[in-house]
Amino acid sequence: MKVERVKTGNLVVHDKQNEFSPEMNTKKWKSFLKGIEEYGIKQAIVANMKGKVIDGKHRLKAAVELGIEDVLVVYEDIPENEVGTYISETKMNRDDLKSGQKAAIVIRLFYEEERARSKERMSDGGKGFPEMENLKTTHAHVELAKKAGIGKSSMANLLAVYNKRPDLFEKVFSGEYKVGRAHTEMKSDEQPHSTYRILAENFQQADRTYRGSKSRPSGEQREDAVNHFQNWKQLKSAHYPIPVL
Repeated sequence: MKVERVKTGNLVVHDKQNEFSPEMNTKKWKSFLKGIEEYGIKQAIVANMKGKVIDGKHRLKAAVELGIEDVLVVYEDIPENEVGTYISETKMNRDDLKSGQKAAIVIRLFYEEERARSKERMSDGGKGFPEMENLKTTHAHVELAKKAGIGKSSMANLLAVYNKRPDLFEKVFSGEYKVGRAHTEMKSDEQPHSTYRILAENFQQADRTYRGSKSRPSGEQREDAVNHFQNWKQLKSAHYPIPVL
């Protein structure tokens, strides 16, 4: 480890910051910037040996915006494959992050570490990365919930959002959405009522074909009508409203 003052123009933010360090919202950023302007940068920026910032990206941004020419930098000899872990652990100790944001960081770190382990397993002739849908059966969501400090169901819901809706997951990571809102919006967008309407229409069409046949309906026609009817009944039992056709 070494410590020295460095020109702000010689520092760049590590790419992993985008994955594990949420941006401040506008209100928080204005307050933070005002504090730096009044009192200066009191805490050193941390960079790896290549000069890439792994802690203090907002301090560096404020320094650039306020025209501060140099800042104190602590250089840490951290391997590239451990940068994500370092940033995550730093952010998890922040009190200003919401629970959903911390959960999102935990999930991203989990998958980064799993991808790394997967490469090792594959190089040894083993199986690769586990499928997302198998997480609940392996109880991974339980351990992740403990690390993030949230409920098991909330973690399972956020994992589903991560898998199916990266755009909503990003809103949880940024602090714009809570986990519940993201999951509810994801389920709403899946449009179950449209699925029910299609099945109902299919059944009615099959029924019309069955009843309108001048000759005795074929076994295939009868089977088609019965299958559509069973699918319709199954969705109806799930308490979906009967569509107006």
